[in-house]
Formats: sequence, C-alpha cells, structure tokens
Amino acid sequence: MNLVLKTNFLILFFFLVINATKAVPQSTSDSKYFHIIEIVIKGNEKTKTDVILRELTFSNDDSIESIDINKRLKESQYNLMNTHLFNFVTLSYIELEPLKIRVTILLQERWYFFPYPILEQADRNFATWLNSHNWERINIGLHLKQYNFRGRDETVSIKFRKGYREQYAFAYNNIHLDNTKKNLLNFEASLFRQSEVAYKLYENRLQYFSSSDKKMFVNNYLSVNYIYRPHINNFHYFTFTYEYYKIADTVLLLNDNYLNKSNVLTYFSFEYKFVQENRDLAIFPLTGSYFDFSIKQNGFNLLKNSISYYQISLQYEYYKNIIKRHYWSSVLKIAKTKNIQLPFILNNALGYNYYLYGFEDFVINGNDFVLYKTEWRYEMIKPRLFYIPYLNNEKFSKAFYSFYLHLFMNAGYVNNLYSTGYNKMENNLLTSLGAGIDFFTYYDKVIRFDYSWNKYAGSNFFVTLVYNNK
Repeated sequence: MNLVLKTNFLILFFFLVINATKAVPQSTSDSKYFHIIEIVIKGNEKTKTDVILRELTFSNDDSIESIDINKRLKESQYNLMNTHLFNFVTLSYIELEPLKIRVTILLQERWYFFPYPILEQADRNFATWLNSHNWERINIGLHLKQYNFRGRDETVSIKFRKGYREQYAFAYNNIHLDNTKKNLLNFEASLFRQSEVAYKLYENRLQYFSSSDKKMFVNNYLSVNYIYRPHINNFHYFTFTYEYYKIADTVLLLNDNYLNKSNVLTYFSFEYKFVQENRDLAIFPLTGSYFDFSIKQNGFNLLKNSISYYQISLQYEYYKNIIKRHYWSSVLKIAKTKNIQLPFILNNALGYNYYLYGFEDFVINGNDFVLYKTEWRYEMIKPRLFYIPYLNNEKFSKAFYSFYLHLFMNAGYVNNLYSTGYNKMENNLLTSLGAGIDFFTYYDKVIRFDYSWNKYAGSNFFVTLVYNNK
C-alpha cells in the first residue's frame, strides 16, 4: 500500500469519526437578548485592560441571546487562560435591569519574571534521556524570562547555556504594533554550538560522535515573525528566517550528506502559516478544535552553500466531551516535502517535534509523513483547588491539580525516497497502543505517564513533560 492510499484511508477514517459525533443544533426562535451595559475587570494588577478586552467574545454595548450568554462567557474564559497570563479566570454576570447585564471578570495573575537556572537534559525528549542515563548530556546556565512585559502580553527572553550544548539567545515576542492588537511581531536570535553530533541514523536511533572541540557543530539563527490576527481565533503568521550551519571535517567524513556535501549550509526561508484556535485550553485540551496549514520555502539559491526546497503541512485536532467525565480526541497531521534528498540535519519527519506515543526513543526520517492519534480520557479527579502552606503570595500558594486516565492508539507512516535500508521503520505503517495517567496543574504543567506497546520495541513505560512554548 503506497503513501497516497494510506493517507486517504487515515483522512477518511478521521472525518467519518468526527462527523458521527457532531451535535444537532437547537432552535433559538424564542430566545431573549441580554444587553451588556458594563464590563468590570478585577485582579489585573499589571495586565493592561485592552489586552484583556481583546480576548473577549463580546464587548460593551453588545446584545447576546440569553441562551448563548454562558457559552460566550466560557469561550472568553478559555481565551484569557490561553494567553498564559493568569492562573484563574472567572466570568459572571448580573441582571441590573430587565435584560440589561453587567459582566464581571475576576483574574488571578501569575508571577511574570522567572530567572530559570538551567539544569536540563539535552536529548530529544525526557523519556529518551531517562532511557539513556547519559549524565554527560546535561546543560547548565541561566534563562531570564519576563512574561507580560509592560503589561501588554509581551515576552522577553535571554538565555545563557553551557555544557553539552552551548547557547546564547535573545527573543522578544508578541510585540503589539497597534492599538487594535491585530498586528504583532516576534523577533528571535540564537548562537548555538556543541561538541557532540548526532551524525546518522541506524535502526532508527541517532548515532553520536563526541569530541573535545566545541565547534563540532555550529548553528546561528535569526527570525522575524509578523502575525496578523483579524479574528479572535484566527492567526496568520509570516516568518522570515536566516539559518547558518557549520560542522567539523570529521562530521563530514562520517556523513557527507549531513550539510548537503559541504561543511557549511546557509539559507533564507519564508513561511506562511494559518492557525484557527478553538480549543478550550491549548496546553491540555478537552473540548474544541484546532487547525493549521503552512507552506514554507527553505532557501532561494541566493547564498553560497545553500539549498532550495518547499514544505507543506496541515494539522487538525478535534476534542469532545462524550458523556460526563469522558472525553475523546483525534489528531491528524500530514506533511509533504519536495522529492529531493534532504541534508541529514533538515531531514526530520517523526521523532522530533512530532512522534507516536511508544516511539519516543526512535527517529524516522523522510520527505513526507502522516500521523494520526486518537485518545479517550476519563476525569479521575476533577480540578481541585488547594493552598500551598508557608507561601504568602497567592500567585504561588493558590493552586489546583487534576488527574485523568487515558487510553490511546497512534498510527503513522513516513515516506523516505532515499532510504538506506538500515532503518526499517521508514516506508512502513507504524502503530502503537497504550494507557496511562495525565497530571495537570497550574502554570501550564502537564506530566504524562504512559505504558505503551508497539511491534518494534514491545512494551515500555514513558514519562513526558508537556511544555508551554510561549
């Protein structure tokens, strides 16, 4: 079965399941309308009022159907939570006069400045590092991060990292260019080098070469990203990037296609990406949907030692509350790259940003891939509020926790036109099954415990830390 047939099968199955779960809309012919005459915001000690108002699905002087008012308040609550500026958000309304209401927003702001000491593993994911037990792949340093800079939901980040990976980075994100909050800008720059290089794949595992030379691998990166947000849930990203790679002669001898037959690879890239965000909580969604489509051109043959190829991808996610405390989700990701032999450093289908549960230890390279994930969750312990003793600041002392049981099935396929024959997971249908527990708490912390099975690795236990990349 070729990639096209397998892709069509997964897409057909995915949308048949979704269509089977859609609800029938209810009649609203006899509804009343509430008129919003006042919006009161409490608890925003630092966050500007206009930043909060931008996330609401209503505004002052709006009229909303009475049967829709709770839905609109809940959507606005989720939008505010997805800014990652608040630990707790509550919206309520009171009828001041017949059909005239006041909406009150109660906020618990987070702590916004974090001087993170860096003591981290440098593998592709936490589960891989746990299995390798390689304490030499440890980084130390300092990461200064200021969230909600100027009270405008901007983020400033400065990073100094030494050890297995050496990095110096600066980022200034979510810069508001006008008062409408529809036009934003991100800027990032990074200098990176390390003494150990993953130079090839063997049996779908990265093979490493180490040296005392800190310049075995060098990567310099500069990115400018313009965001246009015409609608509260729709985002258009336009990203211009400059990338510079350099490797030592030893790496080139080990893999002459690491950087496209050269020690140096340098190129500009441009990417357009559209995102429609309708999930309840982006960090741990239970209901709603998400869609993105992107097209990217890497290289324009403007520079020496460059490359030129395109990438196209789309992703759709669907989350539904089936019955009380039971949730179902489905995720489909499809990516297509120009049919050329990619440099090893840029050939990363599954195992990096995207992977199947149960395949955390493996990397599957190729030009194209399809990934499908479906999962059932049961809410074992609903979110419970508690206070941490001996902490006087509510930004830390007031917290919550929740636990979910999950069962999952994953399927994927990677199309590699230039397979070496040493990596049997390429050009084969991959599947995994498993069960586990999710732990979810404040400050966007999610820890996932999985016991999974697949025919290549058998059964294994994995721990995954889910990060907010904002």
